[in-house]
Amino acid sequence: QLGIGTSSPSALFSVAGSGYLTGGLGVGIATTTNGVLQTSGNAFIGSNLFVSGSATSTNLYINNKLGIGTTTPFALLSVNAPAGQASFIIGSSTATSFIVDEKGRVGIGTTTISGFNGRLVQLSGTGNTAYILEKTDETVRKWGWVTGAPSGEMIFQDMTAGLNRLTINTSGYIGIATSSPKANLEIYDGDESTTL
Repeated sequence: QLGIGTSSPSALFSVAGSGYLTGGLGVGIATTTNGVLQTSGNAFIGSNLFVSGSATSTNLYINNKLGIGTTTPFALLSVNAPAGQASFIIGSSTATSFIVDEKGRVGIGTTTISGFNGRLVQLSGTGNTAYILEKTDETVRKWGWVTGAPSGEMIFQDMTAGLNRLTINTSGYIGIATSSPKANLEIYDGDESTTL
């Protein structure tokens, strides 16, 4: 056994400390590219993997399947998150744009997803927060499902026309063509309202 920086090598070749290579490093591969780590089999990383460099020149290439939290990935990317940890996040712990937790629940604009332990999509934000559906072929039309500010009513909005088509306020009143219903059901036809 050969040891560098150690008098008790634990394998055929043991290095205690840091190393620097001017060429490539091949595991099971005789010919490598300068500055590249290449393996003919699997690569297991027991802790963290850092890829650094410039935004335009640094890439991580995976030629097969990548498993995070699993040694048996069943798709091109498989993530098996421990309990209490998110599977995927865009943003930071205090300013999260998109999150998928370990239960498969999706959150947009939130760091924590509340609700039952099944499938759930949560959209959070301040002011008017909206789901938007848009038809882009032939006649363009955009619709929004909006939680209105400041009262928090739910509005079904024709965003192309700029009109609220249906409103449910926090008292449970429903308004059609009116944003301020004052009865269980209020319908405004442009001249007067009919209430039920």
